[in-house]
Amino acid sequence: MSNGEIIISVVTAVLVVFCVAVSVIIPKRDPSFPGRRNLVAFGLVCLVLVGGTFVTVEIYGSEEGHGAEASAEGGHGEGEGDVPPPADEAPPPAGAPAVTPGDPFAGTNVYITASCGSCHALADAGTTGTIGPNLDETQPSFELTVDRVTNGAGAMPAFAGQLSPLEIDDVAAYVVAATSG
Repeated sequence: MSNGEIIISVVTAVLVVFCVAVSVIIPKRDPSFPGRRNLVAFGLVCLVLVGGTFVTVEIYGSEEGHGAEASAEGGHGEGEGDVPPPADEAPPPAGAPAVTPGDPFAGTNVYITASCGSCHALADAGTTGTIGPNLDETQPSFELTVDRVTNGAGAMPAFAGQLSPLEIDDVAAYVVAATSG
């Protein structure tokens, strides 16, 4: 879990605890809460907590590798993920692992929610499916994984209509990262 996710979780937990306290716990002890005297202070505390949560999510909630435009549009933005490296950045050395589009962290969730593990074994996800290939053994490339998830093959159905191109890239990035394919 990244630092940003931890910060968002803590701020959100504070907001949830506050909401439970003022809606369930405090009214049982003081049915007139917040009362006329404390209404302004209560309102300000509510605004600060809710506003703070929004600001925290805005600051720490953007996905790395996917700009705000890409997230809002459900795609990779301009060039569908083909973002050239900055001019001052040297190309990777020969033999270095290829950089793939997609977010492996987001792909973990796609792998789980699309029930990939019911057919595929993948140690990183703790799945032991035997219908499809064992991903730890086959270590498929990013391109092959995108093709198979998009178009299907053999017993594997095509997921192009069920998953967005971003989700397909994300799950492919996860499989590659988890298997070093």
